Amino acid sequence: GKMSPARKVLQQDESGGLEFSAPPGRLLYVVNRLGMNCPWTQSIKPLEMLEWLGSEVEEVRKELGQISVYGALCSGGRNIWGEETGDVGRMKSELTAELGDILFDSLMLEMICRRWVF
Repeated sequence: GKMSPARKVLQQDESGGLEFSAPPGRLLYVVNRLGMNCPWTQSIKPLEMLEWLGSEVEEVRKELGQISVYGALCSGGRNIWGEETGDVGRMKSELTAELGDILFDSLMLEMICRRWVF
């Protein structure tokens, strides 16, 4: 997916969950600055942003599918989230990045809707 500021705001914590690596307000600040200063952001319409968001949702679906397939191939009922091997670590990292993109695109969509709809 495209790189977003959310990738620098979300990270995995020690248990593999998501946590903010910067204050959540930082992401809102970035979204609002883009809304005020970026010609592309100022021109995009809500349905266009929704397409970007839908693309990120599809990328999460793909990552989850890969994790499910990998988990089905693991023997002994091991919890793949507990493993830190190369493939699992890479999959977790990609999923975290895509979830960050969804968060970012959702905030962008909200800001764009406020401008175009309300």
